[in-house]
Amino acid sequence: MKPTSPKAFALVLGTVLTFGIAFLFLIFRTGPGPQSDQGGIAVPGAAEADGSARTFIPGGDPTASAVTLSPVNTVDPAHWEARIEELIANPDITTSDSIRELLAMAGDPRGPEALRIDAVEHGLNLLDDEDYFRDAIALATNSSLPEAINDILFADLHNRDQSISVAVAGRIAKTPGHPLAEEARDFVDFFEDEPLSERPAAPPAAVPDRKPAK
Repeated sequence: MKPTSPKAFALVLGTVLTFGIAFLFLIFRTGPGPQSDQGGIAVPGAAEADGSARTFIPGGDPTASAVTLSPVNTVDPAHWEARIEELIANPDITTSDSIRELLAMAGDPRGPEALRIDAVEHGLNLLDDEDYFRDAIALATNSSLPEAINDILFADLHNRDQSISVAVAGRIAKTPGHPLAEEARDFVDFFEDEPLSERPAAPPAAVPDRKPAK
């Protein structure tokens, strides 16, 4: 069969059309990209900071996105930041409740350190001396806090009444393993005539003299 014959031309044309139809069928069957559960297009490489995929929903606002959050072991920084702002600005939250939650956030090891620092600074600014032992002593004597938070707590003592600051420093000095125990001891010794390190332990119970039996 000659290449220029009508039969050869028809065969070539049929082959081209067959491959073309198959190619178009494959494109429309697979679609332009992977589909998300929400019916949007999952953009390759577009992921949130927590590892969840970002899905863009066709139609409406092109900047809007639906995000499916996966469980994480750390506290979401965006939630922490929003909560700190709410605790400071919301008039419906009492000052006492704000202080307690802010200091609790400062002591939470799951939280981002920068936001824990914000929380402790705001909490201490709201805290009165008379409520220190109720609300902050547990945090001040926590031996596992980041160095920056310990430094803020210790610096705050210099701005408080001596009756509070010396007592708190004394508790820190006696906390086993506390990284600021030595500094706290020096702080107490500066204000007290009798150095903390030289103070005797609690005296033993008095034992009555016994006369030998006759």
